Amino acid sequence: MFVVKYADLLAGDTVAMGDRAGSFAYAYDGPVYQLEGLVNGVEYLEVLKQGDDLRQHLCAKGISIFVDYEPITDHYDTMNIPVFLPTSSSFPGPVLTVYRAEEIASYDNSAIFSGVFPDTLDYRIYAWRLAC
Repeated sequence: MFVVKYADLLAGDTVAMGDRAGSFAYAYDGPVYQLEGLVNGVEYLEVLKQGDDLRQHLCAKGISIFVDYEPITDHYDTMNIPVFLPTSSSFPGPVLTVYRAEEIASYDNSAIFSGVFPDTLDYRIYAWRLAC
């Protein structure tokens, strides 16, 4: 539903996304730069291994939209988003700091996950246009 609602906002731009990028990519008409690391390339693996700045890497690749599921948060100035969920990996992956001023969309998906993943609180999908 997010992809349909915000298709013109995303405009087919390359979107970077970590967890759940596969299902997003299935619904999205544009390219998705998957940050889980499982299906990305050697260059991204080097960024992970060296602990390089993820924002700088994305901007250098011309990727300015970051999409992620997070807990419903209406009031924030910044959010520090771990690209790898701590419950999914022991590797301390990169953390991307996003800013409220960069937020371009959010959509509450609680109806989709309610009861399916009772321990999951990241029901809202957000999109940020990174200031590069």
